[in-house]
Amino acid sequence: MPRGISRRVGSRQLPVTSYVVLGLIGHKPGGGYSLATFAARSISHMWPITRSQVYAELPRLESLGLIAGTNVMQEKLPDKCTYELTDAGTDALLRCARERQHHFQELVDRLADRPDSFFPRLTALHAVRRAEAEEAWATEARGLLAARQSAAVKEI
Repeated sequence: MPRGISRRVGSRQLPVTSYVVLGLIGHKPGGGYSLATFAARSISHMWPITRSQVYAELPRLESLGLIAGTNVMQEKLPDKCTYELTDAGTDALLRCARERQHHFQELVDRLADRPDSFFPRLTALHAVRRAEAEEAWATEARGLLAARQSAAVKEI
């Protein structure tokens, strides 16, 4: 997705960086430090994101209900907050991926074989949801077709 393009979530516009952070959390829930470190290892060659950008996105995404934070007490280190996607966050991320699929395809192709990439997991989750929706539609269509055939037989 080109830089500077925003996607709408509810009544709010989110910058692309928000979706990058959602994707990072979707792949590997964690705190700001671990997410920024993971981003540096996995996507920084294609999408440079700074530690401060990651930290800035976390409260915004949490306030929108897209991620949920859990405070973790640590013995020898300061307490931290770890984040994971909510159902709304997963839906927003999948919706963005679905709407911008052609832009993501090149990235997916380049990153699919990397063990630390979040794209294979996102693509698999999207495929499962799509298959479930298609099966539900097929079941409904079979029912309608059977009802129509039954009505046609009764007319004869």
